[in-house]
Amino acid sequence: MRRLSFLAFLLSVPALALAQPPTSPETNETNETNETNETNATPEASETTETVEAVVPEPPVVPEPPAIPEPPTAPSLPTYRVRSGANEARAFVYRDARHLVTTANVVADRGSLRLVTDDGAAPDGARLEVVSVEGGLALLRADVDLGTPATLGTVEVGERVRRDETVALALTMDEQRLRTSEICVVGAPLTNERGELVAVCTSRTDARLASQLDALWESTSGAPSRWRGRLTIGFDYRVRQDFEPVLGGEVGFGVLGYDRIGFLVRTAFFQNAKSDDESTRLRSAFEVGAEVQLQHAFRFGALPIRLGLGLGATYRPVKERRIQELLEIEPGCDPSAGPCAATYTRTRTDSDTDHRVLPTARFGVAFGGLAFAYTAAIDVDEPKRTTHTLTIGTGL
Repeated sequence: MRRLSFLAFLLSVPALALAQPPTSPETNETNETNETNETNATPEASETTETVEAVVPEPPVVPEPPAIPEPPTAPSLPTYRVRSGANEARAFVYRDARHLVTTANVVADRGSLRLVTDDGAAPDGARLEVVSVEGGLALLRADVDLGTPATLGTVEVGERVRRDETVALALTMDEQRLRTSEICVVGAPLTNERGELVAVCTSRTDARLASQLDALWESTSGAPSRWRGRLTIGFDYRVRQDFEPVLGGEVGFGVLGYDRIGFLVRTAFFQNAKSDDESTRLRSAFEVGAEVQLQHAFRFGALPIRLGLGLGATYRPVKERRIQELLEIEPGCDPSAGPCAATYTRTRTDSDTDHRVLPTARFGVAFGGLAFAYTAAIDVDEPKRTTHTLTIGTGL
């Protein structure tokens, strides 16, 4: 009986399984769609799940060293070039728009002192005047505006100094001077990192501190005079109508003011001769001349040229000596037949000194240190005694 019951149970199990309805594919797709929609409907949960899955232990972050900032580029002071003959130095505007500071060596020859543009900000050929010289520096005044003056500042040893875009350190310093590496150009300004003037270059490595500029501004005793001495030496070739040409020499000394107006005194000595059939005339003259000159200086390319026109007078005390030589043969003797007795006589006659004052006109041109001049000493009473002198020398 029990066996029949167990057998009936086994037969009923497959029958129950066949009796359940099959699952349709549409239902599965719906379920998948529902699952997808549920996933899309909860982005927070999805993102959280992805973040959790992507978490990876990171290595410790080593902080980078802070970058050293570059010093700010300070504005450069406008600089110009000052030339005098073969000398040249930089200069910069100081105190007001018409004053410049440069080094004293460049103003030694003030006759050709001129301003040359460095960056197109200043007119070429501006007239300059030396105002003061003190401690190796010179203060100049121009007849045009040159820009904004420098602002004075300070610097300490070890701080940076600048010349234009070149940077160096202030190595040593005392009350008057600053020493740095070789960045200087003579006359150029040195500035600190704020663009303030701290020193003026006097050599490749040395500079005068800007604190000395007040003394330069206030100083008048060290300023060169507007009048400067002159010394000329020349060799003369003189021509006169009634005498043979003659060589002579001259020395002159005087002053020149404002590079335009001059006064000169010259001394010269000449001696010439003229012979005829009867005698020889020796004429000597020691003369002294004085003249007022007007001069004009300019440049032809790189060559400095100076023109001068002088009007004055010459005092010429002239003394003439006549020498007469005579050889008389004994009367009745024929020299062709034999020796004859002869008498030689030599007669010297000195004239009185002729004191004359002659008006003179002189025109000269100088190329650098070499000068050529023509001088006419006009004799109004006897035009044939007018002398024409050509001179080559060291000054007008």
